Amino acid sequence: MKIGVVGLPNVGKSTLFNALTRNRAPSANYPFCTIEPNVGIVSVPDARVDFLSKHYNARSTVHATIEFVDIAGIVKGASTGEGLGNKFLANIREADAIVHVVRAFDKSDIIHVEGDVNPERDINTINLELILADLETVNKRLERNRNAAEVALLSKIKSALESQQPASRVTTDRSLCLLTTKPVIYCANIGDDGSTKYLDIIKRFGPTIAVCAKIEEELSQVDSPAERTELMQMYGIDESGLDKLIKASYSLLGLISYLTAGEPEVRAWTIPNGIRAPGAADAGANLKQVCNFAREHSLSGLEWACGIPGTVGGAVYMNAGAYGGQISDIAAIVDVLIDGEIKSFDNKQLRFAHRKSIFHSKPNWIILGTYFQLHKSDEQQITALENEFLLRRRQTQPNEPSAGSTFKRPKENLIPAKAIDELNLKGTQIGGAMISPKHAGFIVNTGSATSKDVQKLIKHIRKKVYDKHKIKLETEIKILK
Repeated sequence: MKIGVVGLPNVGKSTLFNALTRNRAPSANYPFCTIEPNVGIVSVPDARVDFLSKHYNARSTVHATIEFVDIAGIVKGASTGEGLGNKFLANIREADAIVHVVRAFDKSDIIHVEGDVNPERDINTINLELILADLETVNKRLERNRNAAEVALLSKIKSALESQQPASRVTTDRSLCLLTTKPVIYCANIGDDGSTKYLDIIKRFGPTIAVCAKIEEELSQVDSPAERTELMQMYGIDESGLDKLIKASYSLLGLISYLTAGEPEVRAWTIPNGIRAPGAADAGANLKQVCNFAREHSLSGLEWACGIPGTVGGAVYMNAGAYGGQISDIAAIVDVLIDGEIKSFDNKQLRFAHRKSIFHSKPNWIILGTYFQLHKSDEQQITALENEFLLRRRQTQPNEPSAGSTFKRPKENLIPAKAIDELNLKGTQIGGAMISPKHAGFIVNTGSATSKDVQKLIKHIRKKVYDKHKIKLETEIKILK
């Protein structure tokens, strides 16, 4: 997950970023010193991890991490390309959340682009540029959108934006990719004199953490914990402001850490807040084995999937389901490889529908793994429910190898298996491929079926159904060529 660090030029963004990451991003006393975004991976402070590491004398300790991106300063007119506006807007769109650094100190030798320190004006300047950028995006979408529901939503968003209100007042749907739906935390960069006279003004805009970027940069350059503690005592602080900011940013993304501990390794695993028990699986994991693992650890929610063949990735891609359950009910987060970069999508962003997901329209995206939202239950109850589903499957579905249900249910509400059965096509065979005598919705391999056999049989079924009902069946399975 990625957090974009934004603010007007010369508010202390790069100094703050340097302290966050110890990455020597250029930090000079003039506008636009950060031309390209600087990226840093930052460990999330967690006293529990440190305690467990000492307790187990762990050979390896792994903290949770988040990615911070120092994005070029913005000025008035950035939404129309002023200053480095085009770069700013492109980079911030890629962020999952925003840390908005606001100058909250008086110092005449550090130039302010507006001439004086005024946090309310500065915040409104950036917020307005984000609103104007979103308004342009919404107007373009309204011009080409014909979906009534989406037009209605976009029209409400447009009204809010025209009233200089963020899109988040209407929706928090991140899949719209609007800048003002992103969660924001304000970082008040106070002076080293500790003055907080501007803090109350900034807090009116949202969650705020007070940080002295200059002090934090000095602290970040001290490697010795004892010297660091001594320096903090000298400044009269008991916890680094940056540690507070990192933890607040982690929470802003809706993330928590799940801890595993032992002598080989103590690790903080990043999972979405609200997941009642962790259930993470790689895309290539066998779905049946994942169900077995969940049952053995008394995790309920996957019982319906215990008899479905295939992998976790395939199940996510197709939004696999059975007996009233489906992947969209339990997939909280999916990690995806896009152009060499790993990104995480929450359930809403995955656009699940009946045997469909966002991946159907994104052929170059690669599913890497999934976090399932499961809940604790009794292992015996889970086993009993799985056995019930397996029995129902054995009674109604073929035992021979198959790729599962062959056809989607069309909008006309025709049940493909029933239509095929009524046409007396059960048992029809082409080569080694046969319509199952037990369930007409399945094409089974009798032992020597080829891809061509299956495709010819599908073509035969579709023709027969179309001749009878004038409905074109679509396959639920995907045929790779």
